[in-house]
Amino acid sequence: MGDLPVSAYRVVTVLAREEAGLGDLANRLRVSKQAMSRVVELLVQRGYCLRTPDPTDGRRSALVLTDRGRHAAREIVRAFDQFDQDLAAQVDVADVAAARRVLEAAIALSRPPTRR
Repeated sequence: MGDLPVSAYRVVTVLAREEAGLGDLANRLRVSKQAMSRVVELLVQRGYCLRTPDPTDGRRSALVLTDRGRHAAREIVRAFDQFDQDLAAQVDVADVAAARRVLEAAIALSRPPTRR
C-alpha cells in the first residue's frame, strides 16, 4: 500500500463497497474524469484493481478490486479508524465534528461542479 498516493485511498475504499465505472467514480468523488483516469490507471498497473467489461454497456468497463486491492482497502479503513480514535482522545468530539463540517465545506467550494 505504500506505493499508492493518498489520492487513491478514497477510490480504493469506494471500490471496496461496490463496482463502479470511471465516470461514476469521478462524479462521486467530484474530480475530473482525466484525474480519475490517472488514479485508476495507477491502481490497475500496480495490481489493486481490474477493468472488467460492463455487461450492460459494451462501451464501458467496471472497476473491481483485486485481492491486493481488498487488502489495501481494509488497511486504509483501519488507519483512518485509528486516526479517528487518536484524534478523539485529544480533542472534544463536538470540535472534531465541527472541524469536519468546515473542511468538507472548504473542499466542496474548492472543486468545480461536476458535469452531468
